[in-house]
Amino acid sequence: MFWQDVRFALRGFRRAPGFAVPVILTLALGIAGNTAIFGLVNTVFFRPLPLADPDRVLRVLDSFVGPDGHRRTFGMHSQNIDVLQRDAGAFASVVALSGQNETLLGRGTPERVQVVYRTAGWVPTLSVRPVVGRDFTPEEERRGIDSGVAIVSHALWQRRFGGASSALGSTIQIEDRAFTIVGVFPPGFAFPYEADVWIPFVVDPADRARDFAVFARLRDGISMSQARQALDRVSSEIKERYPETLRGYAVASITLRENLIDNQSSTMLALLSIVGFLLLLASINVANLVLARRASRAREFAIRAALGATRGRQFRQMLTETVLLSLLGGAAALLLAAWLTRFISILIPSNIGEQLGMAAAGMDGRVLAFTAVVSVLAGVLAGIVPAFSRANAADALKEGGRSGGSGGPTTHRLLSAFIVAQTGLAIVLLVGAGLMLQSFQRLQHRPLGFEPRQLLTVEYTPPVATYAPGPARTRLMQRVIDEIARLPGVAAVGATTVNPLGGGDWGAPVNIEGRGDGSVQDAYNVNHRLVSPALMQAMGIPLLRGRFFTWDDDDGRPPVVIVSDQMAKRFWPGEDPLGKRLRIARPDRPWMKVVGVVRNVSDSQDPGDPPETWYLPYAQQAATAAAETVHLMIRTEGEPLAVMPEVRRAVARVDASLATYGVAAMDSYFSHSLRRERLGAGAMSAFAGFGLLLAGLGIYAVISFAVAQRTQEIGVRMALGATREAIVAFVLRRGLGLGVIGLLLGSLAALALNRLLVGLLPEIMPLEPAVVAVATAVLLTCIVLACCLPAWRAARVDPLVALRSE
Repeated sequence: MFWQDVRFALRGFRRAPGFAVPVILTLALGIAGNTAIFGLVNTVFFRPLPLADPDRVLRVLDSFVGPDGHRRTFGMHSQNIDVLQRDAGAFASVVALSGQNETLLGRGTPERVQVVYRTAGWVPTLSVRPVVGRDFTPEEERRGIDSGVAIVSHALWQRRFGGASSALGSTIQIEDRAFTIVGVFPPGFAFPYEADVWIPFVVDPADRARDFAVFARLRDGISMSQARQALDRVSSEIKERYPETLRGYAVASITLRENLIDNQSSTMLALLSIVGFLLLLASINVANLVLARRASRAREFAIRAALGATRGRQFRQMLTETVLLSLLGGAAALLLAAWLTRFISILIPSNIGEQLGMAAAGMDGRVLAFTAVVSVLAGVLAGIVPAFSRANAADALKEGGRSGGSGGPTTHRLLSAFIVAQTGLAIVLLVGAGLMLQSFQRLQHRPLGFEPRQLLTVEYTPPVATYAPGPARTRLMQRVIDEIARLPGVAAVGATTVNPLGGGDWGAPVNIEGRGDGSVQDAYNVNHRLVSPALMQAMGIPLLRGRFFTWDDDDGRPPVVIVSDQMAKRFWPGEDPLGKRLRIARPDRPWMKVVGVVRNVSDSQDPGDPPETWYLPYAQQAATAAAETVHLMIRTEGEPLAVMPEVRRAVARVDASLATYGVAAMDSYFSHSLRRERLGAGAMSAFAGFGLLLAGLGIYAVISFAVAQRTQEIGVRMALGATREAIVAFVLRRGLGLGVIGLLLGSLAALALNRLLVGLLPEIMPLEPAVVAVATAVLLTCIVLACCLPAWRAARVDPLVALRSE
């Protein structure tokens, strides 16, 4: 009997393609949006990572409670790793990894590559082995960097060696060291830090200048709660062994997947929470069409009832038709979703996409099952209400010969309810789009604290073998800056160790003179920047008080510091910060005097309130680890990238082996940093636009149906003296009245959506009246337009023709 219903439904679709095709397309668009977004969610949260049993791997971090009471996590220090490895009872293996940009020499021009120094424990912890060659031997891991061996990424193997097997045993030179290639990792694998080269390494507990990404695999039978209890014991041992540890220290842990996702999935989850409204709207739109078609088929159903068809039998037939239409829509949705995924895969967190080769969302069994379930649910939702509606059989047989049946008052009440539902859902989609667009505009136009236009950024890292930490680095910076400053088209040049839009960061614990006992327990964490003279002028960061640095502020002069306005107001509210003293929170570090205050600079890590930042002269800190990477900031008189060839030649004149990388115009750099937010706002706008179209078409269809069914009533009104204007107003009042009810109910749902989005996207602000007002105006305009054509047709009814149809 089921297949009989299917065959009957297919015959009906062939006889009425004008009904079947719009329904299939409507459902296809609604299901496709859900399938595409779920495909991303599946890749990020459910798709197996290319590692063995990744759910048993934890990322282990140092964490501290800041002055604001919030706990922050950091890479582990060497001394703490030593304690963890000694007391790793809950873990079967531990591996520590440290990434660093270094220069690859030989075989063409110098190239900056990401080198990962990895300790023993890689294979048992992460279970990734080379696809060409071999992994490090235990002896090589014991000797560390002195073993002189390296594994390279598949991309570097292809780029530098053309994928030739002869690369094994070849030598590559990184800075001043030569390494023999012993293996090549799988295609797409670049974990962590988008690595190019992996080198064995042995952690020195006394080395405080380097921190590590630490991963640990749980022993069999050990639960997550037991592992965290073990880490609490490690925390206590670290604090006991190292009394200088910051107050509030604890060893923290997160799962490997949580570490990879970080905070980059919020836009994707926000879209997933919204596209459900789109599918619901599409289903209601289809229910409109199904109900209207059922009303037009009232005589057919009445005849079938008279011939003995039970109500349950006809109910099943109706549901079979809508579910079948929905499944056909789901099949079409898979094709559309595959196309959509090409554009929205950028929402996949970069750690998963670029480090593990999972940049594209695949159509696996889970996605297909999701699409099938959603299709069936959409079909049931679209068909269940029309299937439950009923008309009087005698009336249907009596009216069928003339008008095809009106469907009765129940049908009209249901159609009115659908208008209310469609309007409410449409306002939710429009408000959601408005909130995401507003947040994107707020991020795009937030004050950066500097002028990104006509500003070029270029990075270099002084090779340690050539430029030892200290004055040699400072002299190199001076020569590079002087050489670039002489180029035509260059207005100013400066250097910093952190690009504020680059995503990386350095923090430093600081003591404020006169506060506490000057110990590390009384420290405050601030953003740490080393800068050259003229950096502020080149970036367009205004000086609010005091002075800028000069080259005379070197390691032979008293230490000085410039602070951000936010830092000055926090630590010295109502006081003059000039002349105040602070230092890095170590007893052996000297006090530094504040000589200037500059405007707050927005930070990519915290686009909201600007963080406290201090700036130290590069020349006084060139021996520290923070001085390893230099970001040149070049203010140009024209197009920034146009001067790049001359900049490269200028750097080569200083040192031909010095590789430059990270070249970008800062305005495009800033725009690129918002690509996820831009795509999210664009996708939400597209979904809202489609929802608005569906609502408009649905309202138009319902009003048109109502007008057609009330033709005789309209003829009577006109025969009794009603003007065309009165008929138009009569039709518009019905549509607008139902629409206003939908707007009110939808606005309440939009408030709930706003709370959800605020939780997912911190940059989303509480619902503002302007967003609701604009969405309401757009939707009311759509309702008026949807009602106008039926109203115009109603006003053109000939009373004599209408009365004769009775």
